[in-house]
Amino acid sequence: MTIKTLIKETVMLGLSGVASVLPKKHPPILVYHSVDGSGSCISIDPVDFEGQMRLLKDMGYKTLTMSELLEGWDGTGDGRLRTVVLTFDDGFESNYRTALPVLKRFGFRATIFLTTDFLGGRCTWERENDIPELPLMSWEMVEEMHDAGIDFQPHSATHPHLP
Repeated sequence: MTIKTLIKETVMLGLSGVASVLPKKHPPILVYHSVDGSGSCISIDPVDFEGQMRLLKDMGYKTLTMSELLEGWDGTGDGRLRTVVLTFDDGFESNYRTALPVLKRFGFRATIFLTTDFLGGRCTWERENDIPELPLMSWEMVEEMHDAGIDFQPHSATHPHLP
């Protein structure tokens, strides 16, 4: 185990401990982008991602999609339930190839926010220098993931830079 992985797991455990004593207004929302080994600021290593999902499963967490949260959340929450919302921004191909099999294995659902004009291509929009031009899902991948219970929402058509 690398020091980076150890720190990430310690932070996850710490957050789960803090979350257990805070008032519950809504489930935590975990935001991911790409699940790959590029080391970019928007990527999580596949081994680390699987470890985080395993930790959530071992701690008894269930997942909601963003749609389920918005449809059913009345603002009061229920502190007895351990729920989390998993989201992925941009629609990277790694969400299909790497994250989906892990999500299926643990029985988790998620929401992916798609950048629709770039699907089937690469993330060539304006971005930080350490973010590579990663491939994005195709519409066929989106359809297959939707059939597997993944929720999709808009992230914009063109991913404009909005500082």
